[in-house]
Amino acid sequence: AHLTGTELSGCKNQGFVEVTNCSAQVRAGGIAAYLVKGGSVPGKISSCENSSTVECSVPNVSNADGNALEHNIGGILGYTNTAVEGCTTTSTAKVLIGGNTDKPRAGGIVGVAATGTSILSCTNNGAVESSPEGSRETTYLGGIAGYANNTPIGEAGKGCSNSGAVTLKTAAGWAHLGGIVGNAVSSTSIVDATNSGTISSSSTTGDEQRLGGLVGYASATTIKGTGEKTCINNGPVYITAASVLDVCSIGGVVGVATGNTKITNVYNKNKISFAAGNKAC
Repeated sequence: AHLTGTELSGCKNQGFVEVTNCSAQVRAGGIAAYLVKGGSVPGKISSCENSSTVECSVPNVSNADGNALEHNIGGILGYTNTAVEGCTTTSTAKVLIGGNTDKPRAGGIVGVAATGTSILSCTNNGAVESSPEGSRETTYLGGIAGYANNTPIGEAGKGCSNSGAVTLKTAAGWAHLGGIVGNAVSSTSIVDATNSGTISSSSTTGDEQRLGGLVGYASATTIKGTGEKTCINNGPVYITAASVLDVCSIGGVVGVATGNTKITNVYNKNKISFAAGNKAC
């Protein structure tokens, strides 16, 4: 569904959502593909649940200039700039990128959280992963959001959590993976977040891989806990492919932090590892 200025509450999805062989940009979600503000109507989604698979498996799609189009895939929403609160996915849910899908932005709750989005008290328990077939360009995978721009994710007493595995099996270009967000930019804030899912890559292709327990790549982003150990990574982070990557960066909290990113009162409590032979920075 493509929704503007709509409020959704208490919705549940138990059916398989699949997009294949599409020749246009794809947005897909367990509850809605696209939910945005409509004029003065803010739009909102709350207390919704997904317990099934959302899969995107499409051929390479380009615009008139020949640039690859991105695809937004989420367990709850594919793309949004609205308030998202109290939404969950179960352990039977999965967000899966297959085929030759280029530029996937995939998250357990939201694929792309654009400016204007807020995500509070959301929990993802399902896997987010790329399949081993085909190639990708700039893959962003996150337990809560694949990509977040100027988005508050959590606040005191309303943090988000992920227990689902975030897994990369194939990548052609950059790949950013995080337990909460794959790629967080432009004044995004992540407050009192918890990850217990495994963040991993076994891809033998690609230019750069950034893996973090909470965020894969953070630019001009704030990550903080409002109390002792209220913002924490409990999941392992690792890259298993050896001697094949140009650059790999992994961390218990973030893979890469740049652009005046601020990290305060954040903890890592699990193993971080990468195979010998890779270049790290």
